[in-house]
Amino acid sequence: MIVQDLRIATDGTLLYMTRMHDLRGMKGDRFLVNGRGQRYAAAPAQHVRLNLRNGSNARIYNFAFDDGRAFQVIASDVGLLVRPATIRRPVLAPGERAEIVVDLSGDQGRQLVLQSRSAKVIDILNGSPMDADAWERRTIDLLQLRVGAPNCARSGVPAKLVEIDPVPLAAARVRRFAL
Repeated sequence: MIVQDLRIATDGTLLYMTRMHDLRGMKGDRFLVNGRGQRYAAAPAQHVRLNLRNGSNARIYNFAFDDGRAFQVIASDVGLLVRPATIRRPVLAPGERAEIVVDLSGDQGRQLVLQSRSAKVIDILNGSPMDADAWERRTIDLLQLRVGAPNCARSGVPAKLVEIDPVPLAAARVRRFAL
């Protein structure tokens, strides 16, 4: 899921770099998921893998579900993690990604909303309070998951995802440069 914000004029044209403040990064007031403004998806009542990508130019997202549920992060920009990490809110800056697995078993017939709760972290992450806009001071509904029937008998996340061999210390060469 590529999440991004845009500024769109009333005639439907994209407004890009139209304000002096945009030189620090353009932030919009319309939020799209996979390029669509109609932000809902059907999901089965089981473990569901979501690939979250921040496709925004300057906005930081603090992803969370509206019911506060925890989920497992299984990958980041560098690839699969050795084992899943259980968290409630991954913070993604522009261009970052995280793959998560959310357990929707037992949620058939419910609706769950993926949100950004950036107000909790924006003052820590922004260099200047002036860089934050009104949207970063509130909760933004990004995607509604409409949970239907499961499509497999069993789902879950293994305790170990990948084996990563340690880099041998002898392989590291030390080079010195005199400037």
